[in-house]
Order: sequence, then C-alpha cells, then structure tokens
Amino acid sequence: MKRLFLFIGTLLIFISACGSDDLKAFVSDFNKNADRYNIQLLDKDDFGEIEDEEYMSWRELYDSDDYSIDAKYEDGESLSGYYLVIDRGQPIEEFEGNGFKASLSIAKALGLDHKKFIRELGASFNEGSHSYVDKDYRVSFSYSGEESLTSVGTIINFDKQ
Repeated sequence: MKRLFLFIGTLLIFISACGSDDLKAFVSDFNKNADRYNIQLLDKDDFGEIEDEEYMSWRELYDSDDYSIDAKYEDGESLSGYYLVIDRGQPIEEFEGNGFKASLSIAKALGLDHKKFIRELGASFNEGSHSYVDKDYRVSFSYSGEESLTSVGTIINFDKQ
C-alpha cells in the first residue's frame, strides 16, 4: 500500500512539473542565446506568479524599458507560448537593439529557423501585422510603426500549435 501511495505521489509531482520543465528548458536555452547577444538573462527568482483572466493566463518573466517577456498558459497550467513586447524606442526596424536580440533569443530557444524569423519580422514592418508557422509554433507580429501613440512598438506572439 505504501508503494502505491508513493507511486501516485510521484506521478502527481511529475504531471504538475511538466509545464515547469518546459519553462526551465526554455529559460536555459534563452539564456544561452541571451548571453551571446549580451542581453539580460532570465532569472526564475524574478518571475511573477501566474495571473489569470477570463480568456488567458500569463506569467511575467522579464520587464525592462526596452522589452518585456511573458509566458502564456492555457487553463492557468499548461504552457502555451510566449509574448514579447518591444518598446517603440528600440531600433528593431534596423534589426538591432535589445528587443531584437531578445526576439532572436526566443526564436532560437524554441528551435525556430532564425533566418526565416528575421525575414518574416521584416515583412511585418510593411504589413503592420503578419504571421507564419515554423515547426510547432505560430509566430505573429504586430508592428505599430514609428507614428504609434503608445510606447509599444512591436508585439510578437510565439504560440504552440
């Protein structure tokens, strides 16, 4: 009987940790790329709690004047993607700046083709909004341009398919 309870307890811990294992792997891969690009590393001790709203859940992973990164969740538990907001003051149109480096770090951490990512990002500058699919992710761009009335310049969603 003890073994059965031990097995069930271990199974429950394993099931509840799967989402956090995905996040741990993402953070590790992101940080390898962020280190190469000389941008801020993600620190799990600085992550916010999972916030729930009616239609979505998210967790803040990083926030600065240049960009912010959130993890997105289905049902408040299952990791479903990432959300990157880049400040309008960042030179993303020149494919430069910390926001651009963060976007590449995310794309590479998710195993996406970074050259295709850059081409598709460039398309969003002309179209305003644009999306494409690479591997298991739908990547969606929303580019507000230099005339935007808000501080948000570019929003990039990386959603698991």
